[in-house]
Amino acid sequence: MSGIFISYRRADASGWAGRLRDTLSERFGVPHVFMDIETIRPGVDFAKAIDHAVSSSDVLLALIGPGWLQAQDSQGRRRLDDPDDFTRLEIATALRSQRVVIPVLLGGASMPARADLPEDIQGLARLQASEVSDKRWDYDVTQLLAVLEPLVRDGKHRRKPLLLGAAVAITAIAAGVGVWLAGDDGESVINPAPEVVAGTGSTPVPAPPPASTPAPAPRPAPQAEPAKPFPQFDESLARADAMVKEAQDWSGQAGKAARDAQASAERAAAAAERFTAQRPQHSGLRAARGVASAASGAANSAQTAAADAARASEQVPAQRQVVAASRDLASAQVALDAATQLAGAAKVSAGDAIRFALGARGRADDVEERLKAALAESADDCKDGFVWRQARAGDKVCVPAETRRAVMAQNRTAAQRWTNGPYGPQTCISGYVWREAFEGDTVCVKPEVRTQTKQDNTLAAQRRQ
Repeated sequence: MSGIFISYRRADASGWAGRLRDTLSERFGVPHVFMDIETIRPGVDFAKAIDHAVSSSDVLLALIGPGWLQAQDSQGRRRLDDPDDFTRLEIATALRSQRVVIPVLLGGASMPARADLPEDIQGLARLQASEVSDKRWDYDVTQLLAVLEPLVRDGKHRRKPLLLGAAVAITAIAAGVGVWLAGDDGESVINPAPEVVAGTGSTPVPAPPPASTPAPAPRPAPQAEPAKPFPQFDESLARADAMVKEAQDWSGQAGKAARDAQASAERAAAAAERFTAQRPQHSGLRAARGVASAASGAANSAQTAAADAARASEQVPAQRQVVAASRDLASAQVALDAATQLAGAAKVSAGDAIRFALGARGRADDVEERLKAALAESADDCKDGFVWRQARAGDKVCVPAETRRAVMAQNRTAAQRWTNGPYGPQTCISGYVWREAFEGDTVCVKPEVRTQTKQDNTLAAQRRQ
């Protein structure tokens, strides 16, 4: 194998890793990008497979998120201190094999100090890192691709040189000159000039037809359907078209979600003002205002991301036309890469827009429900020691007060645990599942929290007065 090995911790950078893997696969080809969860066959020794894959790769990308350094196992021990920790093994193998190692900082993470690392990977601290932020994702990844381009062997970006001579050949044939062309097997093939028969000497010249017999009019040659110049690009263009269609569908959803989120943010701000009038000294007022402001900001971000997706989608058809009109492979490849990158960027922006919008709406709804609950807490019909859960407006399942606080926190951070996946832009990141407090509840929580939520639903009737 040759190509790129992506090293990451699932709990720390799963969403970023998947997103980066998609971009790298588009550029260098799926066989040249290795990521553990999809590449190792069942029954294969994971550690041996990783050792082989890292040693035979050109580059290892060490994805470092905010929780990479201090990640702990189930016993509360730091994972990096375990000699069998897969992330440590991957980086140690790459350094020992003298592979190129590029630290990639995600989510505002910083490079770890040498003293904080085990001895076999302390060399990582001396390496120049590449920072990739969510706000500048496309730009930062483009910069990273520029670094990777000369390092990856045998990627699909390696093109055979194109020999052009068709225009010269056509001109020469029209002039009656013999032309030498290179055949597919590399042998020279001669195309002789047409023989010119002189009208004198022993060579007879055909007599013209009698005047009374008109020569038959020549039949026009059938016009052949022009062949596609580069049919090998059809599959890639079809994928780009599919991504654009999905991005357009998501952009429509994102636009509506962003408008709904903005309306929710405005209602939350109004609720905060009403609450100010009724309970100006309440301890939760400042927090409610802050969440309302954050909801408004997230709604604006959703609208911006939706607009970015729409702009990227609109640029793809022009690049497709360039591919169709190109007569040399290099120009067509550049246009194809641009179309694919624009389509992918459109899809990513549309997914981001949906997550921003849903996150904004969740925050705004949380403000409204938090303020309503503060005013009506004494009016609920739960038994002593229980309050309404308020997982959404009208959720009157009775739970302990600490459960409601946890539910509100889950609602506020919902967007941080979503990623593009098999269930759309609200697919949970690794280690999380949908809460399912009610039908359509896609807030991502730990599996044990969903189990507790289902138990709360079952006990709801017993906890009411």
